[in-house]
Amino acid sequence: MKLVCAGFLSAGFLTVSDLIAAERSLGTAEFATQLTGNVFEALYERVPIGVEIDTSISDQRTIRIMNLSGGPIYLGGSQVSFNYSGDPVIAVWGTPNVDWNIDQSNQHVILKATVDYAPSLAPKGFLTVTFSGNGAVSNVNFLKPSYKLEH
Repeated sequence: MKLVCAGFLSAGFLTVSDLIAAERSLGTAEFATQLTGNVFEALYERVPIGVEIDTSISDQRTIRIMNLSGGPIYLGGSQVSFNYSGDPVIAVWGTPNVDWNIDQSNQHVILKATVDYAPSLAPKGFLTVTFSGNGAVSNVNFLKPSYKLEH
């Protein structure tokens, strides 16, 4: 995944939060005029999480993820990946409200948060993801993007 970013940002690793902060500090119009075609590569890193799987409703699965990273996590561009033994995942909902794209191959599911509108997850805050299904959920991971300038 490639992302064209503002040239005024220094080389190195950036988070989505860094990009949003830059846009907010400059304003959208000025931020747009600063685009110079520098290309940043998206890298995904695991975030320390606590996971709880709720199967108390027979036709529904809920994954509850606790942010153990020590800082807030902007959810835009983040991913929740897990193994799921049931029927294909068709719709996802939860709190905070995030627009998820679903990528499923056999029993591996990756939920990808859009960056259009996504809140931050506070330290020790919970992200709840629910979907219809009755299969087993395992191997849950939460990944957040960071960006590295390509030369």
